[in-house]
Amino acid sequence: MGEKSVVLAFQPVREDDVRMKGNSLPDFFKLCLFRGYGTLRAKVWFIGLEERLNGSKDKEIHRQLRVRIESFQAVEDLSEALRKLRISHPISQRTWGRMCSIMLGLDGAGGVTVRGNRVDYQQKFLGRKKGETFLTELLPLPKPGASIWPKIYKALFGFKTLSEYRKAALAVRIPRLRDLIEVRKPEIVICYGVDPSYIGDLFKGVNFTVDRQDKKIKTGEVHAVGTLVLLIPHFAQRGMSFDRAKRIVELIKKHPTVTFPKVMNPVARLSLKQLRRAVEIKEQIIGLEKKLTRYERLA
Repeated sequence: MGEKSVVLAFQPVREDDVRMKGNSLPDFFKLCLFRGYGTLRAKVWFIGLEERLNGSKDKEIHRQLRVRIESFQAVEDLSEALRKLRISHPISQRTWGRMCSIMLGLDGAGGVTVRGNRVDYQQKFLGRKKGETFLTELLPLPKPGASIWPKIYKALFGFKTLSEYRKAALAVRIPRLRDLIEVRKPEIVICYGVDPSYIGDLFKGVNFTVDRQDKKIKTGEVHAVGTLVLLIPHFAQRGMSFDRAKRIVELIKKHPTVTFPKVMNPVARLSLKQLRRAVEIKEQIIGLEKKLTRYERLA
């Protein structure tokens, strides 16, 4: 597929298009309407700037965008979304891994620094419809880097610069996300790597306090709904250590409005190897009980 056919596959977008409604919604606005992964009932919401782009070829980027426009629901199960996009679920991903560390610390399961626990949580619970997390972004288009504006996006959507794109997207995304928080009332919102200039519009009237122990963490509360908000560096940054993840957990746990995600069934956390070992132990116990019963009868 050449660049010309790729461009023709999308509706052009104009400045006023982002306010259009009904069946005439342009592709850009449809992408803006996507909310995120997981469930809106989640107690813990993670808000980033934008998704990382998977793929570098125009044809593959175009294919993934069409999947998002034509197949995505407003809220997707993360595992199902990856299946639709034909992207393999990574065994371990740094950004998701740190989210998992925080969730493991919150739900009482422990093992914040244990890689196996994080991988297991990422595969089974993070961003899942029946989980305790909701993952969303301020900007709708996945990109290879925050400061990069791919040529194919310029051709497809008509925004000449990155700033033009951000202005149009945030005009739609921020008010909708702010309203969503007010309606759904999540207990915890963790914003990671979000430009501070966007925070004031997203959380109007919220005063943030710098943590004395870790100056990179700020906390505030949306008093109208009782939501605790944490502003932290991006999870992929070098400074995002396990100590910082533990500190985030401490700040959340001591906040008076927060109740914690229920401790999930520990069996659901076990790896296949651990499950097999558990079955073997159970069979051994059953065998011993049978022997004991026979001995008792003989006695």
